Amino acid sequence: MVSINPVTSYVFKTKKYKNFGYSHTSGYPFLLAGVFKTKDIFECAQFYKTLLHKKYTITLENNFEFSFYFTPDNFFHLIGLGKLKDINYFKGKNKNLIFKKILKKEIPLESIEKHKNYCKIINRVKYFERIDKLLDKKHSKIIIDFDYDLVSDTKLLKTVFIFYAHEKSGYTHLTIGKDNAKYYPETFIYEDSKRYISGQELLNIIDIKIEYIGKNKSKKDNVFKAFADGVQSRA
Repeated sequence: MVSINPVTSYVFKTKKYKNFGYSHTSGYPFLLAGVFKTKDIFECAQFYKTLLHKKYTITLENNFEFSFYFTPDNFFHLIGLGKLKDINYFKGKNKNLIFKKILKKEIPLESIEKHKNYCKIINRVKYFERIDKLLDKKHSKIIIDFDYDLVSDTKLLKTVFIFYAHEKSGYTHLTIGKDNAKYYPETFIYEDSKRYISGQELLNIIDIKIEYIGKNKSKKDNVFKAFADGVQSRA
């Protein structure tokens, strides 16, 4: 049975799914905060799949609105696979195909985790499901007109907005870039300091509207079951 909490989320009370809930922003499954973190790249891909096929519209306190979508291509940069791009399984393949192969577990996990640069993305993997928290206006704040001159040695040259949230020992960030008139999810970062926050201009988020688009909504429960079963099998 499902118990509905009108203030926070839909929380599963069954023993099997007791560590999972439905996001109160996206309506999709997520791991309850403080209970579990994504353990590997496969679980990150399963979680990321729940972010697809939706339009995210953000309203700021100055009444400015912007929208963006998550696409399969975005996963490559968000999780930091560019730092592991010399892996043989990635060579000659586009980002969409790489995401699909990871989702289907067609790329050996050890080829990723034993890479010399895996240490550079391990915190992204660990905190990846916190993207759900970043897209909840109750927990996330936003940087506007990101000034990359305030951050030494950064590659965030196209970043306009940064959602960020405080974790126990640092900060998670979801950066939004702009290409011509289109906004897009650029990268996901975990940082143990205020490196990307200090000195930047902040605004409050008034509303986050999430519209389901694309595939049939009736598949939502099947997506949850696949995601939850996959994680439970590794618990």
